[in-house]
Amino acid sequence: IDVTPVESITSLTLTYPPGTDGTNSSVGQLKVSPDGNKIAMCTATVGTHVFDFDSQNGTISNIVQISDRKLDYGVEFSSSGKVLYVASDGGTYVGKLYQYDMNAMDIGASEVLIAAEYGLGFALQIAIDGKIYMPDVGANLHSIDNPDILGAGCNFNYRSVDLAGRWARAGLPPFIQSYFYVDLEIKNLCFGDITEFKSSVVGAITSINWDFGDGNTSTQENPTHI
Repeated sequence: IDVTPVESITSLTLTYPPGTDGTNSSVGQLKVSPDGNKIAMCTATVGTHVFDFDSQNGTISNIVQISDRKLDYGVEFSSSGKVLYVASDGGTYVGKLYQYDMNAMDIGASEVLIAAEYGLGFALQIAIDGKIYMPDVGANLHSIDNPDILGAGCNFNYRSVDLAGRWARAGLPPFIQSYFYVDLEIKNLCFGDITEFKSSVVGAITSINWDFGDGNTSTQENPTHI
């Protein structure tokens, strides 16, 4: 096994304010888009940048700065990779959530402020339900319920998840985003109908196995089942 690391040199340098020890200079997140073509990185000192990523050889290139805010903390792609979200605490207790169109000619100029609320500004993480979650500073999580929709239609939901007395802090468990790069379409749902299933997995499919829960399975890409 070749364990030699792949190194890519960029113009980006992490800095920290004079008179500090740099403890929080690299606080932030690094995320790969679900399709494996982009990397987004935000830190507490140099803002947010996006890069092209070659998943075949592990190199990054074409650095683009989309924010120069010094307190960006969380970053996450939607399941399609077409929309990017950045959380920033703004230097106050009122944090902010920003949205970017990854298909825009100027990604930074596509910035939209989605929310400004107490308890925002921390780590972002997409989940298996396609939603993006963010921890509050208390016993809740916030969510972006339709993250692939640009503008207010993304449906930011403040404190949508009650943690039942447990507490969230700045971070969330990380997952490999490509695991969630899939969508399903289902038609004809009435009892006795021939229900149609369609998978919109992006990229080459190695294998598919449908389990309908009644002993019937299928290896077809778009099966039907009663």
